[in-house]
Amino acid sequence: AGLTSSAAVFGRRTGDSQKMIANLAQATASTLAAKAAVEATGAASSAPAIALALAALSRTPAPPVAARCVANDAQPVRPSTFEAVRQAALGRYLGRTPSACRAISLLHGRGCELHNDHVALRSFADESCGSGLAFLESLFLPFGYAARSSIDIPGLPVNARWYEPPSATSWPKVFISELRVAELPTEIARLVRERVGNYYLPAGAGPTCAREALAAGDALAIAGLMEAPPWASEFTAADEALLRSLASMDGERASALEYCAWTLTHAHRWNHLTLLVNTLGAGSPAHSLAELNALLLSE
Repeated sequence: AGLTSSAAVFGRRTGDSQKMIANLAQATASTLAAKAAVEATGAASSAPAIALALAALSRTPAPPVAARCVANDAQPVRPSTFEAVRQAALGRYLGRTPSACRAISLLHGRGCELHNDHVALRSFADESCGSGLAFLESLFLPFGYAARSSIDIPGLPVNARWYEPPSATSWPKVFISELRVAELPTEIARLVRERVGNYYLPAGAGPTCAREALAAGDALAIAGLMEAPPWASEFTAADEALLRSLASMDGERASALEYCAWTLTHAHRWNHLTLLVNTLGAGSPAHSLAELNALLLSE
């Protein structure tokens, strides 16, 4: 309940699987380079908004433990390092999600007290690729996060678990999931395996880089493992044709393909960020999620 109730979600989640798969099919090297240039230009112009959002989400002290639904008595480990990781990852997320900056600015401007309830990350799982969930949790557990119960998502072939921060911190909860590649259509499973390779295996590039970054206390390197996709984003004409042919699918399979398309494109970037609604304070412009959603849509 602490993961989802009373939380407003801001991010790049979309139920439009056709659009996501079509976008993935167009993600050639040239289009990605052009997109990077546009994002770099936009980042400079949006720097003040990002700085304001970062400040609004970094307030202290944190809301009471009971209000945050946190019960992890472990002491934070190397808190200054993880705070630097969080700030770097959060800044990059805000830089590519202007809708989140606008929403945070709106609520902050109305006197709301903002707390980041949780963030979510996606990955893949396969015998040949290894476990993305195991790789990603290794970036949080060393700092005092505690693994909690697994979560079942009906209709989606994923393994998922949430992680609780030390109660003494204001860090967000973390939700990590991994798509079971073996349950995807054969052609898509092949595509994923070709791109991901052995990245998640214990001796693969992912865990190796994570161990080195953690040992060195390199916050930027740790945050970087949750940023740029570590696998090739260029697709052959045949792969593009395959993705386009599957873009019209619907139902449960469409949800899995949307997840797959997003993760092949964005890898381990934060998929979404939530704000805790029940701690917005006296300045809250809404008394329910429905009212808050209506306000954000109107803006």
